[in-house]
Amino acid sequence: MKLYCISGLGIDQTPFEFLDIHSDYELVYIKWIEAKKKESLPEYALRLAEVIDDSEPFALLGLSFGGMIAIEIAKVKKPRHLILLSSISGPGQMPGLYKLGKAIKVYSWFPFELVKRNVKLTNKLFGIKGQAHQRIMNNVFEKTDPEFLRWAVRAILTWKNNEEVPHKSIRGTRDKILPLLNAQPDYVIEDGSHFMVVVKADHISKIINEILD
Repeated sequence: MKLYCISGLGIDQTPFEFLDIHSDYELVYIKWIEAKKKESLPEYALRLAEVIDDSEPFALLGLSFGGMIAIEIAKVKKPRHLILLSSISGPGQMPGLYKLGKAIKVYSWFPFELVKRNVKLTNKLFGIKGQAHQRIMNNVFEKTDPEFLRWAVRAILTWKNNEEVPHKSIRGTRDKILPLLNAQPDYVIEDGSHFMVVVKADHISKIINEILD
């Protein structure tokens, strides 16, 4: 069976490469496509989903922003398994700071290029510790398009989803980007940061394999 993987905001498949998934599953990394101006998150998700072959059973794994995209895809293409990693299933799980960002339309004026340059800030937000993980994060951020980031922030803050989509959720207790608020995840990783897909790859892999069995 194919396990389609959607990575975090604008980044490539690098985080997934640290996972050790059962050989019964063929990992397929879905690449980001260019977003249309003012395209909503559900609209974008439908276009991204065109690469998924749903003529046969498949599973879907979404990391961070990729999990939000996966929720919208699962409404149309029904995966056998839907796994959200360091993600949320709806806007009700967003922290208050995000609601403020929506109110002041932060996506319209914030210089997102600065996020890529501020190493200390990204280290703190993502829970990066050690030079090895820092190199991985630097490589990931170098490939992130600031304009795609701007579009994605707008899409996230204006996302409307009240539909319950069956899924399994894996969250970390020290996630500063999508903290554990108003959510009851199926699996809680102690000391898990937003970067736990890499930092705690063995633990995460074990859980994902358990879900897929």
